[in-house]
Amino acid sequence: MKSIMEEASSIVKAIEKGWANAGKPKEFSVKIFEEPQKNFIGMTVKSAKIGIFFAEPAPKEAARRKRTRALQLPKEDAVKLPSREPKRPTQERAPKQKEAPKKELTKEELEERGPIWSDDMIASAKEWTTELLKMIDQEKISFTVEPEHFHLRIKFEEKLYDDTRREKHLF
Repeated sequence: MKSIMEEASSIVKAIEKGWANAGKPKEFSVKIFEEPQKNFIGMTVKSAKIGIFFAEPAPKEAARRKRTRALQLPKEDAVKLPSREPKRPTQERAPKQKEAPKKELTKEELEERGPIWSDDMIASAKEWTTELLKMIDQEKISFTVEPEHFHLRIKFEEKLYDDTRREKHLF
């Protein structure tokens, strides 16, 4: 039986490092000698120390591993083997049609279409604004909500705060 001692910032890292250095054995055991210690910032002050115990691979298995490594082709000479999955039928795709450039609407055309805001949307905006004014203790201030095509304009009848910095901060 062979053993390897490893040190790392955590027990898991030490085990992974030791397992890799041992040749990634299928069966092994671990003994923890010292647990890691960290300072108040979370940095490792004292590293973890572990020991990994494993059986040596049989001589035949080690020789077989060396032979298979020698027989592997370099990547540029590698041959791509056919996959075992059945091929799926490919669907022909229709060629993409170019979208016509969108025409920008004039102010008159927008006015003909009317606002895009529904009455429910406007009512929700009024309700939300009323709740907001209650939260900031300014419920006495009146306001109007007007739809303007894509925009919804909320106009307050007076200043919310006398201090402009505080008002900017609110918005």
